[in-house]
Amino acid sequence: DATLLPSSPQTHVFIVGVGHYRYGRGGSEPQTDDGEYIGQLTSPPVSARYLADWFIRDFRSADRPLGSVALLLSEQQVASTYRPPASLAVPAPVDYEVPVADHAQVQLAAGTWINRLKQNKDNMAVFYFCGHGMTWNSNTTMLLRDFGRDSNNLIAEAISVDQVIETMKNCPAGYQAFFIDCCRTRQDDLLEGQAVIGTPVFYLTPRARQHSDVRLQAAYYATSDERPAAGAKNRPSLFTEALIEGLSLVAADDSSGSWVVETGRLADAMKKLVALKPKSAGGTTQIPQPKAMHSFEINSTVMPAGVRTYVTAKSPSMWGQLHLRCFRPAGGADLVSEPTVAGADPFAQWDLPPNEQVTIEAKLPAGGTYTHQLQTRHPVRWVELDV
Repeated sequence: DATLLPSSPQTHVFIVGVGHYRYGRGGSEPQTDDGEYIGQLTSPPVSARYLADWFIRDFRSADRPLGSVALLLSEQQVASTYRPPASLAVPAPVDYEVPVADHAQVQLAAGTWINRLKQNKDNMAVFYFCGHGMTWNSNTTMLLRDFGRDSNNLIAEAISVDQVIETMKNCPAGYQAFFIDCCRTRQDDLLEGQAVIGTPVFYLTPRARQHSDVRLQAAYYATSDERPAAGAKNRPSLFTEALIEGLSLVAADDSSGSWVVETGRLADAMKKLVALKPKSAGGTTQIPQPKAMHSFEINSTVMPAGVRTYVTAKSPSMWGQLHLRCFRPAGGADLVSEPTVAGADPFAQWDLPPNEQVTIEAKLPAGGTYTHQLQTRHPVRWVELDV
């Protein structure tokens, strides 16, 4: 946003989405011995664009407005472009060439991002990665486009999550959020014995702090240690969808007098949102896991007219056999009446009128019914039916 003074507090976003791995299975170059461990992905570039769109179009912060979004992608085609959504800062969107997400380009872009962040100690840094990841001794590494190219330097095209977060403590920006959307599965035969897993894309010395304030850091993994992360083909990942839903509405709270999303509540919201979608996760258990958790305001939002309501069943195997209704106890037309769908993720998402007492009814296969009383309140209500 060129209308903001460079020295004013701002939010600077750094987004990396790696779907195409040149030396992996099905890559554009001959597969290497180390590349055989990774295949091609479609979700990360979609997820990265989805998040960039959200920040440009929907992000709000009176204290730290959006200053910049840096985007790097690795897709099947070498030349990627990005057209941002229209916004106050981007009234007439144009197509931008997007740098490829190899180590050299990520390092170059990261240096520019860091230099922006150094302009004001009240800046907010947002770092996001989506692609392949591996773990050794709880040290997660993010794999970039050319991973596996050099058999004598496996980590040349990888970045250590710990190194990024730890060195950012020496960045003057006082507010820092990290979103790491990758698998954290162990690869002992690749990583065993490596003291450091990943090549730094930047390194900041303590003198870069320029002051003694504590950095407020909030870091989130998409999944638990040694567990995979999921994303549907050509769609945003589960974690990215949950992140945007949480930032937009689900993690909002008005205890400060206005509706804001703080990083602590965001962690809880994402955990609940991902848990709703075991089918989309391929039947595996994916639980987003915080790595560091200072709580600070990351977004402000406006409440919609309706109350977002998520309805699940205690026994997911019953989903597809139930018929759901929602109505006011005083009678009248149903607010919702719908069957559950077998094979779908076992939850329903409704927008209900605010500040009302409603009844949710589940009709059982044998003909009986189960009812649940609910008081609707913004921003979100969670209902698990005891069936």
